[in-house]
This record gives sequence, structure tokens and C-alpha cells, in this order.
Amino acid sequence: MTEAQTPTPKAARVAHPPGVRKSARPAKKPELALTVVTRQWPPLVHVRLRLKSGTFADPSGREGQAALCWRAAIRAGGGRSQTQFAQAMDALGGSLEVRVGRHDTLFEGMTLATELEPFLALLADTVFRPRLAEEDVAHARAQQLADVAARYDDDDALAHEALVRFAHRDGAAGRAADGDPKSLAGITAAHCVAHHRAVLRAAVPHFGFAGAITADRAAIAVRAHFGALLTARTKVALARNRPLTPPKVVGRRLLLLDHPGRKQATVMLGFPTVGSKHVDQLALRLADAVIGGSFSSRLNLRIREQRGWTYSLHSFVRASPETGMWTVNWTPPRDVAPQSLDLVMRIVELARKDGISAAETDFGKGFLTGALRYDADTAEAELELRMHAIALGLGADWLDTYGARVGRLTRKAVSAALRAHIDPSRAVAVVVGDARTLLPALMAAQAGFAVEVMPYRGAPESAKVVGVPVTLTPGPSPVTPVVDAKTP
Repeated sequence: MTEAQTPTPKAARVAHPPGVRKSARPAKKPELALTVVTRQWPPLVHVRLRLKSGTFADPSGREGQAALCWRAAIRAGGGRSQTQFAQAMDALGGSLEVRVGRHDTLFEGMTLATELEPFLALLADTVFRPRLAEEDVAHARAQQLADVAARYDDDDALAHEALVRFAHRDGAAGRAADGDPKSLAGITAAHCVAHHRAVLRAAVPHFGFAGAITADRAAIAVRAHFGALLTARTKVALARNRPLTPPKVVGRRLLLLDHPGRKQATVMLGFPTVGSKHVDQLALRLADAVIGGSFSSRLNLRIREQRGWTYSLHSFVRASPETGMWTVNWTPPRDVAPQSLDLVMRIVELARKDGISAAETDFGKGFLTGALRYDADTAEAELELRMHAIALGLGADWLDTYGARVGRLTRKAVSAALRAHIDPSRAVAVVVGDARTLLPALMAAQAGFAVEVMPYRGAPESAKVVGVPVTLTPGPSPVTPVVDAKTP
């Protein structure tokens, strides 16, 4: 069950007090954005609170502030020390963490169904009454710096973060979401107190519950513990997210993050496309399944199965309400990385030119509907999908109508969406690997990317490379014989 705007349940309605005429209307209850997925077993409740304020609200020079301050906030609250707060949460068999994205902040917790009320009281303490002492900020800073450092040892995570910052280098998404040592060092407890006040005054909340709970019980509990979040808010500049604008990509450009000694190269390729609310978004997801998003896709067949150039290849349509990017990533040996990039570009070009077949369309429909059933196999997973769809502007009934909308997709519509929104002449790529061995071959690759080299710990948004206007890749370098004569 899901409700975008939940009415006040009967149990919470108050009778007319004495002396008040029936015609007099009681004060209007503030709106409650609530999503509930009810499954009575196991007797657990997963709790979500989403606030529409994320790292896009970080001031320039204090990148990472939102993530740092909310990490500090969930350490202690309600007059308790950090130890007392942790003991109170443990006594409920509960857990609580916070994730701060570019657009929003998400509190995630779980507790026994019988302990929901005291759990929500603890959550309310972290939201309304966090301690935010210097020791909390210092501890959160150490955690955040450790996460930033760990990314440099994870080439996949490094490539993805670099691609976003490289592609959006002139916009809000081009900044480091978690900050860096310099920006984090300048954030104090006073900054966190000011940030916390501003977010609570400006951010619109969305609550979610999954498990052994009904919509009526959830609504009553939220109003009891979080009523202050539902009242009218005043917009505050500090909490207002900066707009996300599409990346300005002209021609093909590639950022090579030099990681000396790497035997493999991690490649992340991106094509700017439309946002989540665009009518062609679902068609693009089907095209993704056919081209790279499934194990039997064209790219996996050509790159992994026939040539053995990577253990796995993945592609995704990543989108916000305003804009999106189709990304492809794989990890080839460094001696074939340029040839693999040539081949991926050529396969994408041919897919855009020729479209997909009727058989591929049928496969894509089955893949999308099957994947969704798998992704929503638990109450918690279904809640995540429903709340994410609402955050993307897709509506509360997106999950319920998904199968029917997939079923209406046609080969013609998917091929047209592919041609309209995936432009191989506007591609951006990040390669993580040993520049000494990779650079000459990347510069000579047939795909024709303009290349810039930067240390792997550098700032991708500071890159200056301008794309080369290429509209067609001649073809892949002949390294491994092609099994299928029709294979490009």
C-alpha cells in the first residue's frame, strides 16, 4: 500500500469541543507525504525519512558540509551523550544511519514492530535535537575523510565519481559531494548548527514505512513525533539546493586519471540524456537492457564473451528529474583498453543508427519486468523503489503501473528514443589506469577522444579538455578474431 498524500486517519480525528458549532471547521491538518508497504512478517519495521536538501546546498568552499553535519547529528541527541544514545538504540534492537545525496538527505532505520514508538522518539531527537558538539563533528570528519581516501583504492567508485564531476564541471554536480581534506577542515560545529536550522525550516519531508505496520498507525506515529516538520516552512538560502543542469558536452572528451602500476584500466563512459520525467525514459531503459544492461546484451556478448576483454560490463540509465546520463563501465586489461573503447563506441553508434529488433524488444520487456520483481522482493526493497520514484517526480503509482507501461513499448518507439536521446558525438569518458602505458594508445584510438591526464587524486572538475567533434568511429582495432561475421 502506498499513499502520496495521506489523509488524517479516523483514530486521530478530534470531536468538536463543547460550545463550537458543527459548521465551524477545525484547523486543517498539515499535509503528510507518506508511503507505506505493509507485510506482517517478519515483525520488523523499516523507517525512512527523506528531506529535500542535499550536497547541492553546500556553500562554496565548504563542500561536504551536508554529509558531515548529518553524520554528526545522528551520533547523539535529546540530551544524551553518544554512548547513552547508542545504548538506547541497542536496547530497541534498532539501527539508524543517514545518507546524504546531491538532491536529498535520507535517514534509514529499522526496529522491532513492538518498539516503533520509542524508536521514532530517538529518530526525532536526532532530527530536532542533535547535540552537534565539536567532538561529534570531529568524529564525523574522521569518518568522512576515511571514506574519501577509500575511494582512491576503489577504481570503479573513483571512475563513477570522477565521471559525474568531469561531465558537470561547470555546474552544481561538478563539486565533491563528500568534500576533501581542505573543505572538511573548515567546517565547525557552528556551521552544522546553522545548517541544521536552515534545513529544518526549508526542507519538505517524505516519510516511509515498510513491514509490520499499517498506514493508519504510521500516520498517527509521524504526526505525534514529527508534527513540527509538517508545518509551513520559510525558504532559507542555505538549505536551497542548486539546480542540476545538463552537462555541456560538445564532441568527445576523455579524462585519464593516472594510477601508476595498475595492470587493468577501469573505463566509465557516459552519454548525456533526458531526465526521469521525460516520456522516453522507460524506452531508454529498455534500450539499455538490449545494448549493455543485461548479461546477454550486445556489449557483453562482444566485449566479454567473444573477446574476453573484461570479467563483467555494466550499463545504467542514471537520471534525476531534470537530466540524466547513460553510463557504461568495464575493466579491461590495459593493453586492450583503447580497442575496447573503440568497439563500445562503434556498437553504440550502430545501435543508434539501426535501432533494435523485434526479438530484442520482447527480450527487453521481459528483462525489465523480471528485474523489477526481483528488485521489490522484500517490503524494504519495495519501499525504496516507491520513495525513489516519488523523489524522481514519477508519482506514487509508478510501481503499480510499471508492467503495463513496459508492455506498451514498441520496437519503433525504443529505436526512436535511442536515436533522439543518445548522441555518440557527445560522449564523455573517464579511464583510471597507468597513464604511461595507456596514453599513447588512447591518443591514437579510432574513437577520437580528446584526452587530458590528471593524477588519480586530482579534481576532475578542474579538467580543461575540450571535446573533439567526431561523428563516426571507423571500427574497432583487430585484436581478437570476431566469431560472428556480422559483429562490428
